[in-house]
Amino acid sequence: MKFTINQDLFSEVLQKHVPVIPVRTTLPILNSIKWDLADGKLKMHSTDLEITLVTDTEVDMEEAGSVAVPARKLSEIVRELPREPISVSVEENFRIKIQGLTGFYHLAGSDPDDFPAVPGDNLQQRFAITGKCFKRMVEKTSFAVSRDDMRPTLCGIFLQATSSDIRAVSTDGHRLSKLVDTTYKGEEKPYEAIVPVKALNLAAKNIRDDADIKVFSSGNYLMIELDSDFLYTRLIEGKYPQYENVIPKSNSILLTANVEALNASVRRVAIFSNSLSRQVRFALSEGQILVTAEDNETGGEAEERLSVDYQGGEMLIGYNANYVLEAMRQIDAEDVKFSIGTPDSACIIEPLSQDDDYNFMMLLMPVRLT
Repeated sequence: MKFTINQDLFSEVLQKHVPVIPVRTTLPILNSIKWDLADGKLKMHSTDLEITLVTDTEVDMEEAGSVAVPARKLSEIVRELPREPISVSVEENFRIKIQGLTGFYHLAGSDPDDFPAVPGDNLQQRFAITGKCFKRMVEKTSFAVSRDDMRPTLCGIFLQATSSDIRAVSTDGHRLSKLVDTTYKGEEKPYEAIVPVKALNLAAKNIRDDADIKVFSSGNYLMIELDSDFLYTRLIEGKYPQYENVIPKSNSILLTANVEALNASVRRVAIFSNSLSRQVRFALSEGQILVTAEDNETGGEAEERLSVDYQGGEMLIGYNANYVLEAMRQIDAEDVKFSIGTPDSACIIEPLSQDDDYNFMMLLMPVRLT
């Protein structure tokens, strides 16, 4: 194997693969990227056995071949090289030589036959959307995915594509996020899947807003086509909760606040909250909200008064400060709307104004007041 490639392009492609490489593994071959060079194209494969990324890159080929290369070491070397053409060759015993204008570097490669095969046969296209829509769905839901491995179905984003819309949903049991894109027009036969959040974050990171994203599936695998890149992921098995059943239908008490002002108040007050519960209290009264927190262990206490649009009766509600702050980061509008039922029931958080093309909402459970 021998080829030449520009440093900036080489580094860009390698950086796509590094996040796929597992941090810990009992299979040393998974620390490598498999290369297949033929017909002037360098095909790279990386996998952690759950996610597989395949990229095609045009190079100046001199000799075809295959090898498995150490991913992180190679990426570090290429990233530090000057922006100039790099010559790469594979010598005996899969020894790899990286040749620049001022020096060379040797790495120990591996037998490519030891690398796992690319998953997914008989793939069928399920839906296609724009890169902008795809990235927005991932961005607005990935933050609320559960990190509890004991509840695997909540550790992914639930994708639903119908003939009239496409939606993404996530929940960790304490909060829920849902984005519905009504510009999507799909097939009559609906499709749904629970997709690992790591795979979707990786895909969103590597696509352009104006790209056309095609999604295929076969069995328990999903494949996302990203221009010349292909991301395969094993789906999370199981039935996603009936999330619509937990969204309140009659929260009639409304609170409207400036996002920046509310976010700043909660962030400051939360410094004095308990380090474990992170509880902040919202004391609501006409035209204002009193944000308070205290930590009996350290004696810390904070209180801020904020003008809001609120016409309901007096009410005291406790929330996890981190969850409130993460919700505020998802609000693109200037103002946010809270639809409240009772101090013990979930509230709905939405932008006060949003595009007609999509509908975005979050649900947040209160915490027991202490």
